[in-house]
This record gives sequence, structure tokens and C-alpha cells, in this order.
Amino acid sequence: MILINFKTYPQAIGPNALKLTKSLEEVAKGFAKVVVGFAPPSLELAEVAAHSKSPIWAQHTDPAREGQYTGYLSPDDAKAAGAVGTFLNHSEHPLDLETIQRTADLAKKTGLKTLIFARDPEKVAEFVKLSPDFIAYEPPELIGGDISVTSAKPEIIGEAVKAAGNTPLLIGAGVHEKTDITKALELGAIGAIVSSAVVTAPNPQEIFTNLLSGF
Repeated sequence: MILINFKTYPQAIGPNALKLTKSLEEVAKGFAKVVVGFAPPSLELAEVAAHSKSPIWAQHTDPAREGQYTGYLSPDDAKAAGAVGTFLNHSEHPLDLETIQRTADLAKKTGLKTLIFARDPEKVAEFVKLSPDFIAYEPPELIGGDISVTSAKPEIIGEAVKAAGNTPLLIGAGVHEKTDITKALELGAIGAIVSSAVVTAPNPQEIFTNLLSGF
């Protein structure tokens, strides 16, 4: 499984979000056994979901229901827009434990899958208790850098996998080439979350092909 987080990079906002999704979907056709999903910016979520056959994820949702919640992105809204799941607690949008729990509970009731980000194996173990569908282990200090978590902290990936137990674990932070994927799988992860390595690349399709070949 590989998820591409578009964040709000200029290459993936406005009409670029759907354009990038379509170009990467063409690459994914050659790797049918890999689950490929995308997390576009919130304003592009509905547009991308309406024109994509891939699983589309919300980058974040709030602990809000339908009704009087001005400025919030509720799980109900994300689901209605076409999302299959929601990210929670990314290091760029951290949440306290109570908020994570409340939002995860609402997401489950709405029918959204939940993926909670954890900065270390201790947090992985803590979040397992919330029964998410997936956990992503991402050391914040490596996000957006050239050094991947698989090379900087391979031993901790094993600890994170062990802490996750039966909850599928993805890895992220600095993932940018085939060897990062193969190493993650060897260590027990089911795949990865990738952002800048693909989204901001001069040739996103080329980088994505290389990553998918790691599976």
C-alpha cells in the first residue's frame, strides 16, 4: 500500500490536484497488486474523488458533525465528498489524544477509515488502543528531507511494527526511492506514505514508478 500526500504544494493545488492524480494513476495501472491512494488538499477533495477510481483520503478531519460547525471539516463532509478515510495527527497538524479519539470515533460512525500518525514506537503503542485502521510511523525530523526513515532509523521501524501488533503500519519521512519501500516491507511495514519526493519532482511519474517497483 502506498499513499501520496499532496499537502498544499503548488504542484497539487487547484486544477493541479486532479491533473497529478490522473498522471499517477496511469503509472499505478502497471502495479495492480499495490493499493494506491491519494490525499489531495481539502478544497480539491471532492473534485479529485469524483474523477478518480483510486482511494482518496482526507488530509485531516475535525471532531464535528453535520450542522453548526463553521470552518470545520467534518468526517461526514469528507465522506460525502468521496473520501474513503482520514489522516489524523500528522506532525504538521498535531492533535491531543482526546481530539484524536473523538475524531476517530466520529469517522468510524461515518464509515471513514482512520490512519493515525505516530512520531515514535511509544506513540504507536498508545494509538493502537484507539483501534485505527492504519498507523503511520513518521519521525518528524526526517519529513521532507533527503534521508529516509529506512536508512536513518531502520531498527525503530521494527519496534514500531511490533508496537502496532495487528494494526497495519505504514512508514513515512524521507521516502524517495525503491530501496526505501523494499526495506520497509522487509521490516514488517505494509507500505509507505510519500509526499514531496513525488509531488514536487520534475517528473512525478518517474519517481512513482521507481517507488512502486519496490513492491
